[in-house]
Amino acid sequence: MSNYNLRHTKDGPSEYSKICHDLKKCPLCDLKSKYVVLERSEVVLTTNLYPYIDGHLMIVPKRHIEKFSELSRAEWEQSFDLFKIGLRGLEKELGLRDVWLLYREGERSAKTVGHLHFHLVPYTKELIDWHYQEILLPPETLARRLRTYLAKD
Repeated sequence: MSNYNLRHTKDGPSEYSKICHDLKKCPLCDLKSKYVVLERSEVVLTTNLYPYIDGHLMIVPKRHIEKFSELSRAEWEQSFDLFKIGLRGLEKELGLRDVWLLYREGERSAKTVGHLHFHLVPYTKELIDWHYQEILLPPETLARRLRTYLAKD
């Protein structure tokens, strides 16, 4: 077992949450080069300092933004490029083929750092336990409502 004592546990990232709460500056605005895998002009591919699983990477815009809608075209294109590069690296170097791209936004999304970032999380069924919910909004109703909204916008 790893001696990395700030790893997430089955009970959640309690030590990590405390550290994030006590930070005086944004940890993603202050990334240390020793964790950066690859850098572009607008975005970096980095390891996660508090990984959920071995191989956990993040794609982080250099500019401090908090919402997906704030991404510039260049930031999005470079993020997409680093996502593909990260996937290829995880597959070739670690033999990992099953990966989730995770993005969280909003106060209740369990996001601990405000700075926008994307996670590349190697998938294993033991990592996440889905709790499917009763569907109260059928897919065709959702599609109709969103089409109506977008037609007005």
